[in-house]
Amino acid sequence: MNLCPGKSVGAVIRDKDGAILVLYRKKRPLGLALPAGHIDEGETPPDAMQREVYEETGLEVKRYREVLHSTFPNPCSRTDAAGKSYDGHEWWVYEVVEWSGVPRLMEPDKHEFVGFQNSYLLEQIIAPRRGFTPTTRRKIYNELENRANILKKLHERGLTNFYEFFNVLSKAYREGLFR
Repeated sequence: MNLCPGKSVGAVIRDKDGAILVLYRKKRPLGLALPAGHIDEGETPPDAMQREVYEETGLEVKRYREVLHSTFPNPCSRTDAAGKSYDGHEWWVYEVVEWSGVPRLMEPDKHEFVGFQNSYLLEQIIAPRRGFTPTTRRKIYNELENRANILKKLHERGLTNFYEFFNVLSKAYREGLFR
Protein backbone atom coordinates (compact mmCIF):
# COMPACT_ATOMS: atom_id res chain seq x y z
CA MET A 1 0.00 0.00 0.00
CA ASN A 2 1.31 3.44 -0.96
CA LEU A 3 0.46 5.43 2.22
CA CYS A 4 -0.36 9.12 2.06
CA PRO A 5 2.09 11.11 4.20
CA GLY A 6 -0.87 13.23 5.41
CA LYS A 7 -1.84 11.33 8.55
CA SER A 8 -5.19 12.09 10.19
CA VAL A 9 -6.94 12.27 13.54
CA GLY A 10 -10.58 12.21 14.56
CA ALA A 11 -12.55 12.63 17.78
CA VAL A 12 -15.72 11.04 19.11
CA ILE A 13 -17.43 13.31 21.65
CA ARG A 14 -20.66 12.25 23.37
CA ASP A 15 -22.92 14.37 25.56
CA LYS A 16 -24.44 13.08 28.82
CA ASP A 17 -27.28 11.43 26.84
CA GLY A 18 -24.92 9.66 24.45
CA ALA A 19 -25.54 11.90 21.42
CA ILE A 20 -22.43 12.27 19.25
CA LEU A 21 -21.02 15.67 18.27
CA VAL A 22 -21.10 16.05 14.47
CA LEU A 23 -20.30 18.66 11.87
CA TYR A 24 -22.03 19.07 8.54
CA ARG A 25 -19.25 19.47 5.97
CA LYS A 26 -19.74 21.86 3.04
CA LYS A 27 -16.68 20.50 1.21
CA ARG A 28 -15.74 16.98 0.13
CA PRO A 29 -16.39 14.66 1.69
CA LEU A 30 -19.81 16.31 2.11
CA GLY A 31 -22.21 15.52 4.92
CA LEU A 32 -22.11 14.60 8.58
CA ALA A 33 -18.65 14.04 10.04
CA LEU A 34 -16.81 13.88 13.31
CA PRO A 35 -14.28 16.58 14.19
CA ALA A 36 -11.16 15.51 12.30
CA GLY A 37 -8.20 16.68 10.30
CA HIS A 38 -4.60 16.22 9.30
CA ILE A 39 -1.62 16.14 11.65
CA ASP A 40 0.62 19.17 11.11
CA GLU A 41 4.37 18.75 10.85
CA GLY A 42 5.91 18.38 14.32
CA GLU A 43 2.57 17.56 16.01
CA THR A 44 1.76 14.37 17.87
CA PRO A 45 -1.57 12.71 17.06
CA PRO A 46 -3.09 13.74 20.46
CA ASP A 47 -1.96 17.35 19.95
CA ALA A 48 -3.47 17.38 16.46
CA MET A 49 -6.77 15.96 17.75
CA GLN A 50 -6.99 18.62 20.46
CA ARG A 51 -6.20 21.38 17.94
CA GLU A 52 -8.73 20.08 15.38
CA VAL A 53 -11.50 19.76 18.00
CA TYR A 54 -10.91 23.34 19.11
CA GLU A 55 -10.61 24.74 15.58
CA GLU A 56 -13.82 23.04 14.42
CA THR A 57 -16.03 23.13 17.54
CA GLY A 58 -14.55 25.58 20.06
CA LEU A 59 -14.29 22.81 22.68
CA GLU A 60 -11.15 22.45 24.79
CA VAL A 61 -10.28 18.77 25.24
CA LYS A 62 -9.38 17.89 28.85
CA ARG A 63 -9.23 14.06 28.85
CA TYR A 64 -9.32 11.49 26.05
CA ARG A 65 -8.39 7.94 25.19
CA GLU A 66 -7.20 6.42 21.93
CA VAL A 67 -9.81 4.07 20.46
CA LEU A 68 -8.29 3.39 17.05
CA HIS A 69 -4.95 3.56 15.29
CA SER A 70 -5.01 1.90 11.92
CA THR A 71 -4.27 2.21 8.23
CA PHE A 72 -7.17 2.14 5.79
CA PRO A 73 -7.17 1.70 2.04
CA ASN A 74 -8.60 4.77 0.42
CA PRO A 75 -7.78 6.78 -2.68
CA CYS A 76 -6.13 10.13 -2.03
CA SER A 77 -5.98 13.24 -4.22
CA ARG A 78 -2.28 13.64 -3.41
CA THR A 79 0.51 11.97 -5.37
CA ASP A 80 4.05 10.94 -4.48
CA ALA A 81 7.23 12.30 -6.11
CA ALA A 82 6.84 9.80 -8.96
CA GLY A 83 3.27 10.97 -9.62
CA LYS A 84 1.71 7.79 -8.24
CA SER A 85 -1.56 8.22 -6.34
CA TYR A 86 -1.63 7.26 -2.71
CA ASP A 87 -4.03 4.44 -1.85
CA GLY A 88 -3.90 4.32 1.94
CA HIS A 89 -4.25 6.60 4.93
CA GLU A 90 -3.18 6.30 8.59
CA TRP A 91 -5.73 7.36 11.24
CA TRP A 92 -5.83 7.90 15.00
CA VAL A 93 -9.29 8.24 16.56
CA TYR A 94 -9.84 9.36 20.14
CA GLU A 95 -12.83 9.31 22.45
CA VAL A 96 -12.98 12.62 24.29
CA VAL A 97 -14.21 11.89 27.80
CA GLU A 98 -13.94 15.40 29.28
CA TRP A 99 -14.00 18.82 27.68
CA SER A 100 -14.91 22.41 28.44
CA GLY A 101 -16.95 24.86 26.46
CA VAL A 102 -20.07 24.74 24.33
CA PRO A 103 -19.92 23.49 20.73
CA ARG A 104 -20.15 26.31 18.24
CA LEU A 105 -19.63 26.85 14.54
CA MET A 106 -15.98 27.93 14.25
CA GLU A 107 -15.39 27.49 10.50
CA PRO A 108 -18.53 28.62 8.63
CA ASP A 109 -16.66 28.41 5.32
CA LYS A 110 -16.11 24.66 5.89
CA HIS A 111 -19.14 23.57 7.96
CA GLU A 112 -22.86 24.30 7.85
CA PHE A 113 -23.41 23.50 11.54
CA VAL A 114 -21.91 21.83 14.59
CA GLY A 115 -24.08 20.01 17.14
CA PHE A 116 -24.85 16.86 19.02
CA GLN A 117 -26.69 14.45 16.75
CA ASN A 118 -30.11 14.28 18.33
CA SER A 119 -33.72 14.99 17.45
CA TYR A 120 -33.26 18.76 17.85
CA LEU A 121 -30.51 18.75 15.24
CA LEU A 122 -32.62 16.68 12.85
CA GLU A 123 -35.90 18.50 13.41
CA GLN A 124 -34.79 22.10 13.84
CA ILE A 125 -31.75 22.38 11.58
CA ILE A 126 -31.60 19.61 8.97
CA ALA A 127 -35.33 19.29 8.23
CA PRO A 128 -35.97 22.97 7.43
CA ARG A 129 -32.86 23.12 5.23
CA ARG A 130 -34.08 20.08 3.32
CA GLY A 131 -37.61 21.44 2.91
CA PHE A 132 -39.46 19.24 5.42
CA THR A 133 -42.43 20.91 7.10
CA PRO A 134 -43.20 20.23 10.78
CA THR A 135 -45.91 17.76 9.73
CA THR A 136 -43.61 15.78 7.41
CA ARG A 137 -40.51 15.57 9.63
CA ARG A 138 -41.29 11.95 10.49
CA LYS A 139 -39.91 11.20 7.02
CA ILE A 140 -36.42 11.95 8.34
CA TYR A 141 -36.67 9.18 10.93
CA ASN A 142 -38.15 6.77 8.40
CA GLU A 143 -35.28 7.50 6.00
CA LEU A 144 -32.68 7.01 8.75
CA GLU A 145 -34.30 3.73 9.75
CA ASN A 146 -34.32 2.53 6.12
CA ARG A 147 -30.65 3.40 5.67
CA ALA A 148 -29.69 1.77 8.96
CA ASN A 149 -31.50 -1.42 7.92
CA ILE A 150 -29.68 -1.45 4.57
CA LEU A 151 -26.31 -1.07 6.31
CA LYS A 152 -27.21 -3.80 8.80
CA LYS A 153 -28.15 -6.22 5.99
CA LEU A 154 -24.97 -5.47 4.06
CA HIS A 155 -22.91 -6.04 7.21
CA GLU A 156 -24.71 -9.32 7.93
CA ARG A 157 -23.75 -10.46 4.41
CA GLY A 158 -20.08 -9.81 5.16
CA LEU A 159 -19.76 -6.47 3.37
CA THR A 160 -17.63 -4.49 5.84
CA ASN A 161 -15.10 -2.59 3.71
CA PHE A 162 -15.92 1.14 3.56
CA TYR A 163 -15.37 1.40 -0.18
CA GLU A 164 -17.49 -1.65 -0.91
CA PHE A 165 -20.25 -0.08 1.22
CA PHE A 166 -19.80 3.23 -0.58
CA ASN A 167 -20.02 1.62 -4.02
CA VAL A 168 -23.15 -0.38 -3.14
CA LEU A 169 -24.87 2.64 -1.56
CA SER A 170 -23.86 4.91 -4.45
CA LYS A 171 -25.35 2.46 -6.93
CA ALA A 172 -28.57 2.26 -4.88
CA TYR A 173 -28.76 6.04 -4.76
CA ARG A 174 -28.25 6.33 -8.54
CA GLU A 175 -31.02 3.76 -9.04
CA GLY A 176 -33.43 5.86 -6.97
CA LEU A 177 -33.67 3.71 -3.84
CA PHE A 178 -33.16 6.73 -1.56
CA ARG A 179 -35.64 9.10 -3.15
